[in-house]
Amino acid sequence: MYTPIGGNARFVKAAEEFDAKHGGDPVFIGEAGLGGYYLFRDGATRPYDDQCLAHGVEPPGNRDERILLILQWHELHAKKAAAAFNKLRNRLNRMAHNAQEFAGRGDGQQPPSDADIEQLQKLQIEARVRQTLFEKVREEFGNKQHPAIETRQVYANHVRDRALTQAAKIEDIKI
Repeated sequence: MYTPIGGNARFVKAAEEFDAKHGGDPVFIGEAGLGGYYLFRDGATRPYDDQCLAHGVEPPGNRDERILLILQWHELHAKKAAAAFNKLRNRLNRMAHNAQEFAGRGDGQQPPSDADIEQLQKLQIEARVRQTLFEKVREEFGNKQHPAIETRQVYANHVRDRALTQAAKIEDIKI
């Protein structure tokens, strides 16, 4: 999943272990190289920056902050699945329309294949499952709202707290 930078496979291994520990399947939030990060199912996060592969952040200890991140993970996966479904559905609709419209011209426009329809049905199931999971989790946690700016602040606070903890540990290590 990762390409070692400068030959440092140790950091790549640490990132892969962190990802596996937190369930894999992260969603990316933000922009690459501009403070973006991966969010995991349990609320853990890891910076996008390849230089920080090994610096994952455990889920927040604060229950409400953790819930906001978990909700965001489910919502983003639901949106991603719906977007994939809609993109393919629109493409197949265009193909079907073009095949009807240009059938007499002999220009090779073909309608969607059975395999295309099967793929669309798979994406439909995936989108429905993801949406149902998101709704169940939101209901379980009391329909908390989580605007992106709030979850970004939760992430920033969590990273700041972790940095303070680590700095204190470093300060205690002396010769």
